[in-house]
This record gives sequence, C-alpha cells and structure tokens, in this order.
Amino acid sequence: MEIVETTYYENVVNKDILDELVSIYHEADSYDDPNTEARLHGDNRVHELLKQVPQIDVDRIAVAHFYKHYDPYFVHTDWHGKEKENFVLPIAVEDTSTYPNLVVYDQLWMDDGRTWVGEYDLDFTVNRSLKGAPGHHNIVGNTNMDIDKDFYDSYLGGYPLEMYYGLSGKSYPFIPGNLIKMDTRRLHSTGKTYSKWKLGLTIRLFE
Repeated sequence: MEIVETTYYENVVNKDILDELVSIYHEADSYDDPNTEARLHGDNRVHELLKQVPQIDVDRIAVAHFYKHYDPYFVHTDWHGKEKENFVLPIAVEDTSTYPNLVVYDQLWMDDGRTWVGEYDLDFTVNRSLKGAPGHHNIVGNTNMDIDKDFYDSYLGGYPLEMYYGLSGKSYPFIPGNLIKMDTRRLHSTGKTYSKWKLGLTIRLFE
C-alpha cells in the first residue's frame, strides 16, 4: 500500500465551520478513553460541514470523532485495516497566545493501531496499549537511538525522553483552521500542551 505523504495545510477551514463544530461537539456522545475527552459525532452535520473542505473526500470517511486533550497524548497509530489517510483538524484551543503542537514521526507501524504507554498501566478500547517505547518494537524506520534531545526539549517533554526511543520527526502547530494529513500507519503524538486544553477532530478515510 502506498504511503500517504504528510502535508500541513494552512487556513483551509473558516471560523463559521469551526464554531459549528464546537457546537456539535458539545452535543455529541462521549466514550471512555483514559487520556482524553473523546466524543463521536454521530451527526451528518459534520459531513456536511466537511464538504466545504476540498482536501477531504467526504464520501470516503470511515470514522470521525472529536477529542479534547488536557495533557499530552501518547505516541500512537490509527490504522485498523481499512483506513488510509488520517486528517487532524484543530478546532479550538484554550489559549491562543502560544499554540500546542502535533508531532508526526518518520516511523511507521504496519500492524493494527497501537498506543505506546512506556511503563504506565493503561489500556484503551481502540489502539490497544503497548508497554515501552516504539523503538522497542518492530517499527519501520527505527533509529535505534534516543530521540534528538533538542527536538524533545522543544516540542515534547510531557513524558520521559526514553518513551520516544527509536523516533525522529517533525512538529506542526495545532492552529484552528489548519489541517494536518498523514498516513494512518504513521506514528504521531501530542507535543507540549501550552494551553489548558485543545479540541480537535480526527477524520480517517477509507483506502
């Protein structure tokens, strides 16, 4: 399967759409996740709004759900045998003076979606947890070394450096109205969260 190129689009979703998505989020049903307030949209209004975003092929949406983070989220992947593109749409942040960031890594995990939790005792309904760091497992492009310390200090730091063993990557500002596209098998995580919270929508498309 061809690898989807990671792409960062700026100013592709207008404020009216973002405001409507915030309203839908507050009406949506929640589901359990130990690290976030995640909500399924369950509402065709989301698809109708996304029709105004040319980068997203609404007819191929496999899943779309909201998430609200208060703390950095673990390194994880989102492939479940049917999805190809993974879009992250920042919707709102608590503090716009310093934006959070999303880190997309160079490495791939070719199996079903997983979440690397270091030594934490956590499990998830989706993207089941793996103990240790990604570099302790069979990731494609493993550097077999610690992540760059300057990169870690600048963009990560929410968890111990050793949890990012084997990784290299790039950070993208989590700015509402921008859009980040990546392969669903691409490892990614929340970077430093300068705001008290951030709200986003993840959209995954069928292959």
